[in-house]
Amino acid sequence: MDIKKVVVVGAGTMGGGIAQLCAQQGLQATITDINQALSDKAKARIEAGLSGRVEKGKITDAVKTDVLSRIATAGNLSPASEADIVIESAIEDLNIKKSIFAQLDELAPPDTVLATNTTSLSISTMAAATRRPDKVVQMHFFNPPVIMKLVEIMPGRKTSKATLEIAASFARQLGKDPVICKN
Repeated sequence: MDIKKVVVVGAGTMGGGIAQLCAQQGLQATITDINQALSDKAKARIEAGLSGRVEKGKITDAVKTDVLSRIATAGNLSPASEADIVIESAIEDLNIKKSIFAQLDELAPPDTVLATNTTSLSISTMAAATRRPDKVVQMHFFNPPVIMKLVEIMPGRKTSKATLEIAASFARQLGKDPVICKN
């Protein structure tokens, strides 16, 4: 699966970091949250961080502009309708996550992989909120995602082998070292 468009649900530290990582690797990334203002704040944090790197001579202003051009923001889940993969990084509340996954299932194309960045909540329970539990997987990025190399990938009870392979391949596409873990 050729991943080009990523939607990150959750505009917090991890969500913004994952979106930045994707944009730095040349992918189109959309940050979405419960309202536009939260998503815009996340992009502003990314811009501030990149500006600091420009000031220190770590990247050029052109690189900063290029990365930012690949990050969109939204105040709802509608961008999932065009996503190759969606990475949920919302608040650690199982009911909220189940609701998000049910909505993503309705919006995203049937072949879109739905991933969660959670480390403590049941992937299988989130997957059960969808009609595609075989396409739901955990992709746990470590903080800060733009620096830390490891990504833990964990299947739910019904996650397919193909989905695990897509998640691992995507992690490598991002320059990360995927480790498949047992549920």
